[in-house]
Amino acid sequence: AALVTIVGFVIAMFVARMISKPVQKLNTRLSSISEGGGDLTARLEVRTKEELGTMARLFNGFVDHIAAIIKVVQNNSNKLFHSTAEIDMAMTQANDSINMISGDIHQIIDGIHTTTSVIQQTNAGIEELTVSAGHINE
Repeated sequence: AALVTIVGFVIAMFVARMISKPVQKLNTRLSSISEGGGDLTARLEVRTKEELGTMARLFNGFVDHIAAIIKVVQNNSNKLFHSTAEIDMAMTQANDSINMISGDIHQIIDGIHTTTSVIQQTNAGIEELTVSAGHINE
């Protein structure tokens, strides 16, 4: 009975070591990944097809999915940055065009004022001529 107990104890220790060693490796690797600044290239080793191997495969798939999402976000962020730069350039060009148009409008207004002044002077001259012509006819 003592021999059976000793053999049972040795087998239990062997089985416990077989179970705990992969769990410890898994914990160490997960800790390394989580403390490694979010390194999405790090993966867990998949050596078995049992529960721990399945967990490692699922974790690796999860990290692959997160990495793909981050890549899409980075690409969209780059596109947004370039679009913003293009919009900024277009706004600058539009502002320059508006300033040019405003300058042209001011020139037209100045021209209208000059033309109005010339027309008023011409009208005054015509009135003087009319008055003078009226005096000559008398």
